[in-house]
Amino acid sequence: MKMSGVNIHEDNDLNDLIDDHRPPKPLEMENLTGNNNNPHPVAFMGNKLCALLGLISMLMDSHPAISYTVVALLLLFLVTSMVMHSASIRNERKMDPRIKHDYSDVQSVYDLKLGSIDHWCIYGGDDGCTCDDPLEGTSHAERRGWIKTHKKNLERIDQTFSDNREIDVAFIGDSITEGWTGQSLGHNSTAFAGVPAIFEKFFSKDGGADYEGIALGISGDTSPNLLWRLQHNEMSWYWNPRVWWVTIGINDMMRTGCSEEVTLIGIIRIVEEIQVRQPGSIIVVNGLLPTSAMTLGKGEGLPGEEKAGNKQKHKLGQRKFLSKSVISVNDELKKFCDKNPTVKYFEPSGVFMNDEGKIDNKLMADGVHPTKQGYNEWAKAIVLKLEKLIATTNDFMGGDDFYYGSDPLGDDFFPSDDYS
Repeated sequence: MKMSGVNIHEDNDLNDLIDDHRPPKPLEMENLTGNNNNPHPVAFMGNKLCALLGLISMLMDSHPAISYTVVALLLLFLVTSMVMHSASIRNERKMDPRIKHDYSDVQSVYDLKLGSIDHWCIYGGDDGCTCDDPLEGTSHAERRGWIKTHKKNLERIDQTFSDNREIDVAFIGDSITEGWTGQSLGHNSTAFAGVPAIFEKFFSKDGGADYEGIALGISGDTSPNLLWRLQHNEMSWYWNPRVWWVTIGINDMMRTGCSEEVTLIGIIRIVEEIQVRQPGSIIVVNGLLPTSAMTLGKGEGLPGEEKAGNKQKHKLGQRKFLSKSVISVNDELKKFCDKNPTVKYFEPSGVFMNDEGKIDNKLMADGVHPTKQGYNEWAKAIVLKLEKLIATTNDFMGGDDFYYGSDPLGDDFFPSDDYS
């Protein structure tokens, strides 16, 4: 039979469609989801959309009074979901903790360029954080008790002269360092109860220790805050500790929302300041302590710290776990220290993390600050580091009299061995 010039008996495809009585193939998950062997996942998704549109059409025919409201809500939900998913992908890319630029060859503050920073804020981009210039000292005087605590630190330094104490190691930093004194912003804190006795045991010769130490920390400080303090007499030309032990940086990310790169620059800037003012001293950069904490929201404070004066302006709803950020910053700090003969790196994860690679809650209960037991274990590890460093410098100097001032032997004065 002919129909419009086409022989339907010769059209095998049409016959197959009409005459094929084979049972349908069973539904398989890969065919439904478009995974594995399904060659048409897009078509399947299109069929789902057609089915959804068909249901909407039926609803509009049967219930016209409510159908338009339902359709509008559904479209709003779909658009919102697409926008949120797209934003999530963008944020994930922006919040990559890896630092793109190499700072290991920095030799002076003039090598640090703000223009090369990839992004200022830990959430990505340059907006939504209160990050200070990492190259300039910044006072935190607006925070209640900050200036008073700074003055207490100056009094501690003056007391070393009155007592005729030669300082082997000066600990400088934030609340983690102030914790050695048992205080937070100059006030006794139960969070650090018993810690001063540990400091006395390990870093006071009157208490039987081999080394004399001093702790100069202020709760909540960032690297620019510490830099300001050093520039305002917490480090002077006439006061010369053998070793400067730097523990700073966590607040740069947690409090002010600085990116990992800006945090790294701020710490290196501290090192450069000490090298210029105290070229004969050893500097130990204590890596950022492992943490389970997140960036803070508006009005929040660190565990164990008061909340007064905290004026965060982080993006609404954005929080970020800092564990990977800490690792990223520490990796770059170690590279920097490895290339600088008078700067040594101290890795804290071996103290505060267990064999499973997790924070030991007995040593760091709040995920930020060491416990009393944590300070004790940390002190032991610090002493081991000091033994190697000071013994090495004594060998080069021919005795216990340490040279204060410019380095007479040049860049090769200290060996390049890693004393981690």
